[in-house]
Amino acid sequence: MASLDIWANPWELRPAADQSAVIVELTPAGRNYTVEVDCAPILVTDLPNPRIVGQKQELEDLGPVDESRRAYALSLPLKRDKGIEIETTQGAVKFLLPRVPDAPHSDGAQETAEFEHDGGQLFERLKCVWTRLKEVEEVLVDPKHMWRNLADLWQNAATSRPKMDEIVRQARTLLPVVEKLDKTPRRILRRIHTQVALSRVQELDRKSMSWLIRQPGESIAQQAGDRQTIMAVAREENFDTLENRVLHAYARLARKTADDYAPKHLTSLKARHRDVRSFSKRCEKLAKDLSERKIRIARPDVTPNFVLLNNPSYSEIWGAWRRLLEHKRMWDELWPWQARSWEEFCALAVMVALTGIEGARPVATSPILFREEQQSGKWVDCLNPLGVVHLDRQKVIVEVQYGYKTDSLKSWCAPLWLRLGRVNDATAFLKRVPVWPRWSAAGGLLDGEVDSVSSMVAASARALRAGSEAVSGALVIRPAAKAADAETRGRAACVALGATGDALGDGLELLREAIVELFAGDQAA
Repeated sequence: MASLDIWANPWELRPAADQSAVIVELTPAGRNYTVEVDCAPILVTDLPNPRIVGQKQELEDLGPVDESRRAYALSLPLKRDKGIEIETTQGAVKFLLPRVPDAPHSDGAQETAEFEHDGGQLFERLKCVWTRLKEVEEVLVDPKHMWRNLADLWQNAATSRPKMDEIVRQARTLLPVVEKLDKTPRRILRRIHTQVALSRVQELDRKSMSWLIRQPGESIAQQAGDRQTIMAVAREENFDTLENRVLHAYARLARKTADDYAPKHLTSLKARHRDVRSFSKRCEKLAKDLSERKIRIARPDVTPNFVLLNNPSYSEIWGAWRRLLEHKRMWDELWPWQARSWEEFCALAVMVALTGIEGARPVATSPILFREEQQSGKWVDCLNPLGVVHLDRQKVIVEVQYGYKTDSLKSWCAPLWLRLGRVNDATAFLKRVPVWPRWSAAGGLLDGEVDSVSSMVAASARALRAGSEAVSGALVIRPAAKAADAETRGRAACVALGATGDALGDGLELLREAIVELFAGDQAA
């Protein structure tokens, strides 16, 4: 029978670590298991190419654990009660993450009072992380100073005016269009056959004449009967056209998006809040009026017709609807990959922290591309190394390697490595520091974590020497719960870093101090 284990942290998989930290051993198939962690768990199994039920792509291979088992990264479920199902040869094995909240956009998601950090709060953190990643686009025009410029953007994130949200732009530009289409939506006249009074008959066709000749009587008046009506062609107004269905769908989506935006910016951006609230009420009225006209709601995958592409008003609605749908789809896809986005953010944060150390000088930097669409949670595309920095005061050359994997280091399951070389001692061994960005729903440092990581690194460093390189320390980066925090012990450091405000600025400073302390400890050793 296949072996499936669930772990919380990659460093606990090291032979030198305390391996009593295994959370759940998934051995019998066809059962549900509860995993009491608020992080993205790690699957350890001897199954070849494991998959999540219903997903085509294979899980990301983090590296070997022993001769037969490998570690794999798992995405988060949209709902707690849905869980994650792993395909096995004996059937599907399902486990639940009750401490990870439902995605706020998932249908029927209900938050309970027992969860201090609900889906809405987590979603706001995700948006801040994505905003920091998105700011990479702004600094790519000046590769020479990109890390300094990115540091300036991040340091000013709390005081600078936030970028205007898409729903704010639409609230300020589309209100006249919405009012116009609500008053005079496009309609078509449809030909129908119905009983029409003789005095109002305007058109007869073959079907009407066939009906008429079958009626008793010698004259039309007699054939019309007591009600004096006959079957004739009439014109009926019909508002249920594709363009109006798109208008109806847009009104509902815009109202929901506006309602989600407004409470979060009640005090900070009052003018935007006022515009969005007004637009929300107008879209609510539009949706009600369209429902009364019996207009259905368009599906997101509809193909636009001539009116949607060429009519000025409907064309604006079509473009605005597509943009809102794209934003919604992006956030819905980002939710399962929060741990991956956090990983990318931490890789950039390490570079920003390194270049901010006094006396630091960037020697080289990788070409970076910000993707138009995420790929399994990845937005930033780069080469290795991500950057090379010379620290003059520490007499160290630091190489930041993101996604770097070699046979000798795969078992550490670390997505980020710092490779150190001493400038004043060419014969010294090169040293490596694994960096583990660990996402969690609650955030903050964990009690005793820095001690366990430090003891594991000390034990592993004595046993590991890959060629002329050795592991000399370790760094764990977690999201801050409220304020930034840091803890250093021996050969390990744990930092709680925020994605905005003081938690970001203070967190970057603590990250710099932790890195410098790790380097100083390595030199002393």
